[in-house]
Amino acid sequence: MGMTCLCPSRICLDAKVEIYYDKDNNDEVTEKGVDPLVFTGEEFQIMVDELLYQEPVSFDMLCHIAQKTLENKVRYWCYNDATLKNRGCEDDIMQEIHLRLIKTTVSGFLLREGVSGVYNNDPEGFEDWMFQVAKNIKKDFANRIRGRDIKTESLDELESQWLSERQQEELERRIERLGKAFDIVMAADAGVYKVLSWLAQFLFILDRNITKIESADEIIAAFEHTTLNEMYAKLRTVAKRIPWVQITQSQDERLRKALDMPWDGTYTYGQMEFCVFFMKHNAQVAGKKSISDWSNRMNNLIRRELKKQNAQAYTQEKRRQADEPSDN
Repeated sequence: MGMTCLCPSRICLDAKVEIYYDKDNNDEVTEKGVDPLVFTGEEFQIMVDELLYQEPVSFDMLCHIAQKTLENKVRYWCYNDATLKNRGCEDDIMQEIHLRLIKTTVSGFLLREGVSGVYNNDPEGFEDWMFQVAKNIKKDFANRIRGRDIKTESLDELESQWLSERQQEELERRIERLGKAFDIVMAADAGVYKVLSWLAQFLFILDRNITKIESADEIIAAFEHTTLNEMYAKLRTVAKRIPWVQITQSQDERLRKALDMPWDGTYTYGQMEFCVFFMKHNAQVAGKKSISDWSNRMNNLIRRELKKQNAQAYTQEKRRQADEPSDN
């Protein structure tokens, strides 16, 4: 092969080698040892936050890591596979990889020990797992082209099939995560208006099937000139429409106590209108910005608390394993 300009495309392999391609024709040129981890630990943690602790769930960092880690690897595989070479199928394979990772990263890797266990905090292991997922998809793709195990389902059909099989399991995981977030906020040592703002957004998104951005407008329309006492009463009514959301007696007492705290010498917090607490931006009252800021602060609190719970669960599990008698 012609050894022209070495530049180019770096891909990390299981055997810790780096492949270089001829700039003009993508022929493989040479290889040398490298660290196999392409993405950073910080990117891995952002992905974990987006998948486990953020509402709504985001797949942005997961897809970024997958593209960064696997795109050139898939090119290399296709070039060296007689069935796939020169067919231009790399993008189709990457699309299936993205779809598979979106569907299985939480259950297949991060929470493979179950929703009550500690998440799998292993970036190197995640890279190996992604490689195996990608390798299986590439193999299936080649088999389909060869005429073995031909499946003609579109990606939409595949997605519908997966949803029908995993919908209940994913729903249960989501409900458990949301339930933990709900309990953390209801026990938070934060301003009662911030707690009610987060609670309103939480309930409106679930009850009205709307986005976080849309919820801010609806919260303002519903509660801007409503007292916090009235706001809480209406939110309790909304909560009753969601079967798995339950405001316990202790949570209710805690909120009512906060609402009865004095705002000034005359009124309590509960007697003040919601809009009184809105922040100002450029000398203007900014309701949506206030709700967004309070929501972000409460979500950050949730992430910190869930991470602390995970760390405690991990420590307890290690102690339990250490206390178990050895088989030897």
